[in-house]
Amino acid sequence: LHKEYRRQRQMCIRDRKKAVRKTANVGDAVEVKSKLGKLTITVEGCDASQSLTQQYQDGSEEIADGNVVCALMLIVGNESVKDPNGNNGFDYTQAGIDFTTPDGVSVTPFSSGYDYKGYGDALAGYMLANKGQTDREAVFFQVPNSTQEIIAKLGDTDVTVPITRV
Repeated sequence: LHKEYRRQRQMCIRDRKKAVRKTANVGDAVEVKSKLGKLTITVEGCDASQSLTQQYQDGSEEIADGNVVCALMLIVGNESVKDPNGNNGFDYTQAGIDFTTPDGVSVTPFSSGYDYKGYGDALAGYMLANKGQTDREAVFFQVPNSTQEIIAKLGDTDVTVPITRV
């Protein structure tokens, strides 16, 4: 009996340590804490279009057949994150940020970008908001044309972002 009780208690402790992910809506300010510091990120939307796709096909990115280019629009408030290499801004992965399709496939930002609707380009997901500043950033990537939404994983919070066809 003692062994079984102890095993059950260990399992409860283990299960309690598993992180529970929160959810937020498009337009909500989400606080992100990482080993680099603290950010506040608001996802404003995600656009996909044939003109964006064509722009990238004519440029430096290879777009797979049946895929469309998306622009994920973010407002990034950098409260205390400083790039460990001393550069302005920070890399999204180091700040605890990721982007996936609803089935969990990671989406990799393009290494090139364009200013889009008043948002600066976050090349390869590199955010240019310096410590103490807020910046508007567009992250560009490709997904299968049938994809209807993207999940922005901001620290321990998921934001489901519908893809608007423009």
